[in-house]
Amino acid sequence: MENAAPAQTPTRFRLGIATRVLKGLGQGSILLLLALPFVALANCSGPVIEYSGYQALAGVSFPAAQFQIPQDQYPDFGHDWAIAGIVLFALIGVASAWFGGVKGALVGLGASVAGFLATQFALQFFDPPETARNWSTEAANGGAAIVLVYFASVGLDLTWMVGKSWSMVGRRRGAGNPDRGDWVALGLFSGAFLVLYGLVLLAGIALLVVLRTETNG
Repeated sequence: MENAAPAQTPTRFRLGIATRVLKGLGQGSILLLLALPFVALANCSGPVIEYSGYQALAGVSFPAAQFQIPQDQYPDFGHDWAIAGIVLFALIGVASAWFGGVKGALVGLGASVAGFLATQFALQFFDPPETARNWSTEAANGGAAIVLVYFASVGLDLTWMVGKSWSMVGRRRGAGNPDRGDWVALGLFSGAFLVLYGLVLLAGIALLVVLRTETNG
């Protein structure tokens, strides 16, 4: 009797593993990106000083001398506790990639959205008062890269849920697939958000192109 040929790993299983690995690496990279320049304090000439995420968490002082502003006019920044939220949500994102499945994808989506909001709060922590017109804040390389990781992670989770749900819907109705209606609902939900995500991404790219064109012009 001939030996049976070994079963091949389904393509959708390999793609699912690849998606989880990419998401886990992306979310884990946030912990490294926080060591890079996270926020930049700039004047009309460009960035004057940059702080990493971990420096902001530990507490930094306002560089009054570099902006030629009296030290007592603005208080020190202190601790940017929103950075701790970014770290927490990154760890949750890594855990969601490890566990996988629909629950892991939904938790990963929540962690990415919450992490994105925490990043905005972390950057706004450095916003100057309304009376200050000679300096502003902007995301440095590390902060911008973290935002890109969140967008990529959201795209991966939504794409996986769309593929998984419609793959399950395509199966025959029976004991092996009793929740076909739930998969249809998940497919519609994730598909709608994936379309919205794509539109937001295209709008962001178009805005960047317009701003770059105006700057060069």
